[in-house]
Amino acid sequence: MLINEYLSPIEAWIVTATVLGATFLVLTASGVFVGWAARALPEGADRRGLLIVPTLLVLWATVAITMSAMGPLKFEWFLPFALFPILAGAALSFTGPVTSLLRHTPTQWMIGLQTYRAAGAIFLFPMYTSGALTAGFAYPAAIGDVITGLAAPYVAWRVARDPVGARGIFLAWTLFGIADLIVAPLSAQLWGFGAEGREMTFAITAIPLFLGPPFGILIHILTLRSYSLRHPAPGSQATQPAQGRSAAPSP
Repeated sequence: MLINEYLSPIEAWIVTATVLGATFLVLTASGVFVGWAARALPEGADRRGLLIVPTLLVLWATVAITMSAMGPLKFEWFLPFALFPILAGAALSFTGPVTSLLRHTPTQWMIGLQTYRAAGAIFLFPMYTSGALTAGFAYPAAIGDVITGLAAPYVAWRVARDPVGARGIFLAWTLFGIADLIVAPLSAQLWGFGAEGREMTFAITAIPLFLGPPFGILIHILTLRSYSLRHPAPGSQATQPAQGRSAAPSP
């Protein structure tokens, strides 16, 4: 049996609208971030990231949604859709074009983007309450996502006010958010995803293929990279040139 067969038409619409709406939100916000960074790039800066980042995100989301609509999710699809984008995105964050964008994107905006994770409440309602999901998966996945999403605006506000002073809470929130996205698929393997072996189908399948662990972990990594570029730790190599210049005598 398929999960969607245990949802009422209204519940199915809630799930579909939430998943597709959140996907559209993160893609639009990412485009806005890139556009803002483009305005701040100095003249002559490498601008290839303006094309690379939006193109890859849209292509990734399109393929994930298409595969989600094709039928029940096969677990072997999850690993390449989760691991490859995370590893590739993390590697790209150290290239010149993407580094330029991250250096000029407000870190608090990237933190605030994770508010979309509060949409993980759909794992409890309507999906668990309808009997579609196992409790072993639904509770940790939903609670972890909701906590991460609801805390995101506060963490973003703290970083905006005092980036250095908020380093501890930012790192703690980041570690919690990443851990939640690792626990969710592990709990699905341990206790099962669909109750009584029910298979995952559209639109919920877009979560493990794009919106959930793959994009969530990647945006955490990119946010860490942005924070380290914009607010390097005291004594790091990134701060040493600036300190050297400030110590030089004025002409």
